Amino acid sequence: MLPLDDPLWEELTHAHGSAAEIPRLLQQVTESPGPKVSYRDEPWFTLWSSLCHHGEANEVSFVAVPHLVAALEGALHEERGPVAWDFFQLPASIEIARARGRGELPEECALDYTRALDRLPALAISLHQPWEHEGAQAVCATLAAVRGEIDLAEAILELGRDATDRFLRREGLR
Repeated sequence: MLPLDDPLWEELTHAHGSAAEIPRLLQQVTESPGPKVSYRDEPWFTLWSSLCHHGEANEVSFVAVPHLVAALEGALHEERGPVAWDFFQLPASIEIARARGRGELPEECALDYTRALDRLPALAISLHQPWEHEGAQAVCATLAAVRGEIDLAEAILELGRDATDRFLRREGLR
């Protein structure tokens, strides 16, 4: 895992240019892993915009995922309360981008990336917080993506509350 203070971050790029600010943003989610109030809440808004912009991943996306998983592990180990569902949804979205050919996983970070993804199912099981719609959606999509069920993962991420309600009504289940 690339240390957050490594100068290599300044050489990496993302959707908007230099990735030099990504270590600071990753440190912020490590220090404040709690749930967001709005999709525009920082540092998640900038992380999403930089690491999975319009469903595309880049080299720094794959370098950042192990840090996101480590931050999640730390928050759960320290029992710091509820965590942001983005810890699951962002890696799932990056994995979907990779599987769809919208981001190439560099060989030099492949092992750290895949090991981080492999830890997410156990972390999901260890969560002690309410799983409202968004949480269940993020975790289920992550489980599907990590196990290679990319179509299912992508479909789950599209099933917001309204889409789920429409589906249930159409099928006569509600």
